[in-house]
Amino acid sequence: MANVDRAYGFEPTGIMYGLQPFTVDAAGGTAIFRNDLIEIENDGAVIPAAAASVNIVGSAQGVTAGNISTAVKALSAASTAGEILVTFNPNQMYWAQDDASATPAQTDIGGSADHVAGAGSTVTGISVHEINITTTDAAADGLRLLDFVKRDDNSIGANADWMCLINEHTMSKEAGI
Repeated sequence: MANVDRAYGFEPTGIMYGLQPFTVDAAGGTAIFRNDLIEIENDGAVIPAAAASVNIVGSAQGVTAGNISTAVKALSAASTAGEILVTFNPNQMYWAQDDASATPAQTDIGGSADHVAGAGSTVTGISVHEINITTTDAAADGLRLLDFVKRDDNSIGANADWMCLINEHTMSKEAGI
């Protein structure tokens, strides 16, 4: 049976290492949705991670101050200052769906890939970030593909759900931002 195309961003799984509050400044022109990959900027504020970002800190999971933007169901509306809660440990594992831009294979396990960023759903408030399966290789990309998620409704193929780690986590690098 074919996998269902239902992007849901990067959902933490396994041991939950905790959440860290990060500042979102009003200069960030993009709304932040639950499970968006998050990158830190050189001013210390965070934004949704762009594809091929090398400063990823985790995925957005909640807010600490202010209210959820009920107008768009985002954790942080575009151009709005506040704080969000982000998974921050480089050992945190995630489930994420591939973008079906290529056909994944068993041989992709252990490889790395970048992600595809996009605006989240204003209906569900959930991210649409996905694994860019066409970038899968042995090079240093943003994500490390650990395995396919073991579920009856998930098979090796387009729109597969993966277990992954952030390969280019900002806390795993020697250099600063």
